Amino acid sequence: MTKRMDSRFKPKVKIGSYKDEDIEVKVRKGYKWVDQLPNFWLKDRPWHVGFTGTSCPKTDFLVLIETAPKNLAYRIVLRQYFKELKEQGIKFEHRFIFGRANDDINVELRNNDDVVFGEFTDSYANLPLKTKVAYEYLQSCPSTPKFFLVHDDDTWINLPLMAKRMSEKDGDNRIFGRVRKGEPRGPWAIEKDLATNKTIWAPDYWPMWVAGPCTFMTGNTGILIAETADNTNWVESIPPEDVFFTGIVRLKAGLPNPYEVEDFNPEPTYCIHFKNDLTKLKKKTGYSSQKHIKYVRT
Repeated sequence: MTKRMDSRFKPKVKIGSYKDEDIEVKVRKGYKWVDQLPNFWLKDRPWHVGFTGTSCPKTDFLVLIETAPKNLAYRIVLRQYFKELKEQGIKFEHRFIFGRANDDINVELRNNDDVVFGEFTDSYANLPLKTKVAYEYLQSCPSTPKFFLVHDDDTWINLPLMAKRMSEKDGDNRIFGRVRKGEPRGPWAIEKDLATNKTIWAPDYWPMWVAGPCTFMTGNTGILIAETADNTNWVESIPPEDVFFTGIVRLKAGLPNPYEVEDFNPEPTYCIHFKNDLTKLKKKTGYSSQKHIKYVRT
């Protein structure tokens, strides 16, 4: 008997009807991007972070979630959601990525066996290290997964449509997600205290990149990013992890730009970033407290 796709995963309207107005506005305003790296970033500088925790399984679809210790409520919602997806026959394995372990997270690991600890202090400033661990974890898998996804814990994901998109003829060697363009010393970067000086990044624009809350690609593409990152030591003067991995490292790896306007729908159907809104995440995933096995500290 053929299973029907859950209504949450079905496109709302005809594919191809959505245009990324944000990108179009930026183009009209003269936003550009660089397709060539400064010499500083072409030089190899070894980089390894390291991790412990649950080992990587053999799977066709590896899903890694970047999370913070305080966000247990989000992990509870996602674990229930993932359990339901697997009951529907969607095959994948997931892991939550943290910084160094503490007592509460060790308990969570014993209860769930889906936790990975990076060898760094868990903080927002160390998000590039957390993302590096995600790629190192991919490299540790017994066989390369067909598909690879890294997302934030406040993001809803649509695995069936992601797999379908990556299986198309142009799906390999391409990074998918919400495309971004920006300036290393622009108003937003200054406001967020993320401005980068010209010694580290001389151009007035970043490479085109994919926003950090949801980034997906084939496993082979992920391995290429991982191997390139192993020789592209992160410099603390470039805090945005998404710019670094899907912009700078992507260019060094020789991968093409992400598509400027992807075939999203008016309501994005690959993933939705709820920006720390737990209520919206619960609603979208169909979370029910009645189904939840309560987390108990032992």
